[in-house]
Amino acid sequence: MREVQKVYRTDDGVEFHSEKDAARHEALEAARRRLAEAQRRFVVALATSQKTADGSLFSFRVWSYYRVRKGYGSLPQVETVSIGLRADSMEINAENALEFRVWMDDNKNANGGYWINLRFDELYSNREECQRACLRMMREYMNVLSEDIADYERGISND
Repeated sequence: MREVQKVYRTDDGVEFHSEKDAARHEALEAARRRLAEAQRRFVVALATSQKTADGSLFSFRVWSYYRVRKGYGSLPQVETVSIGLRADSMEINAENALEFRVWMDDNKNANGGYWINLRFDELYSNREECQRACLRMMREYMNVLSEDIADYERGISND
């Protein structure tokens, strides 16, 4: 009769035929959990040190921020960004700035909304400040349009 090898099952369900291998796996998984927790704490510390476009410190306790949505070929507009962020939804980009993805509800969109990537310095905690920024962008857009219109008119008059 063949001898049955003893199986050592780790907390995460992985099976090993060696107690030493199982213990090594458990130690690695414990280290991975500690690393993930340290990364989460780092991201939380980094996020709460970030300032919004209007100079306020970001807070996980604030659910709604505002941003200026710049449309392609359309006027910018103020948009409310409802943030239900967790630290694991944030990523540190190449410039060591935090970015995060937020689902934006939109009834006009076939999917009912869309994902956007944001940076903290694109958010406003104060709606009026965001409206002022939007107004500045509208004026810039108007100036560009005025130049385009003038160029177009010159093209028509030269024909």
